[in-house]
Amino acid sequence: MPHVIVEWTAGVSGLVERERLMRRIAMAMDEVGCFKADDIKVRCREALWSFMGVEAQEHFYVAAEIQVLDNKTDEQLQRMGNSVLKVLQEEFPAQPCKSSITVRFTLMNPSLYFRAVNS
Repeated sequence: MPHVIVEWTAGVSGLVERERLMRRIAMAMDEVGCFKADDIKVRCREALWSFMGVEAQEHFYVAAEIQVLDNKTDEQLQRMGNSVLKVLQEEFPAQPCKSSITVRFTLMNPSLYFRAVNS
């Protein structure tokens, strides 16, 4: 924990270097100081199909979901969200169409998070 999942519209993949993006997001999360560096997980995926509005529009989006246990302070959450948003804005260049870059949180109850780890 935490997990950061970044999704973007098809066609945007060629604009970003995935490994650098994931490394920068992991470093941004690590700088918040409330996770072990080895516990930070980052995943990226391309949305092959997306639709915006009632009628199809040319668009692109980048949406990050940060999944964390709900024992973090508002200040820690703000720092995480702002740090990840800054990385996404720097890594994805502006496009001449309708676009958005968002970051949202899923807060998880620690007593309902289960995992098995093999070393």
